[in-house]
Amino acid sequence: MSINGKMIDMTEDHRVASTTERSRIAKIGQPLKDGEVRLSGLNLARMFGDKFLKEQDSRFSIEPYVSKVVHVTQACTAFAVIASDGLWDVISTKRAVQLVVEGKERNTGDSTSADKVANRVLSEARNLRTKDNTSVIFVDFDILRTDPCIAK
Repeated sequence: MSINGKMIDMTEDHRVASTTERSRIAKIGQPLKDGEVRLSGLNLARMFGDKFLKEQDSRFSIEPYVSKVVHVTQACTAFAVIASDGLWDVISTKRAVQLVVEGKERNTGDSTSADKVANRVLSEARNLRTKDNTSVIFVDFDILRTDPCIAK
């Protein structure tokens, strides 16, 4: 998210190689070996689905990460980028924010600007040769200030 130009990370990486996940796995008494970065062939440690895998390897967690609450008011300029790991594998949060700001500037007043901004971010991931499927959702909270149907 970006609120009044301040970048806010709303999640953290749940990859097996992350310090947080390695620590969580060690606490359940099944520490990973040095250099081990996959569980059952996957480079992630938390999931909602894949019941079979969770039954096979108790190091997987179904506990979601819950971010801090962020309040967006009509006085704020704010947006969020919600994306799958295919984006975050190749683009940093800072770069995603830069791409959105550039895209918003280019498409000011365009009724399809949200779609264009999301596609700009997605195109950058493809140009950087992401190796995973990639979904991008762009949420522009600035509409709270400008749309008479929403603004009060």
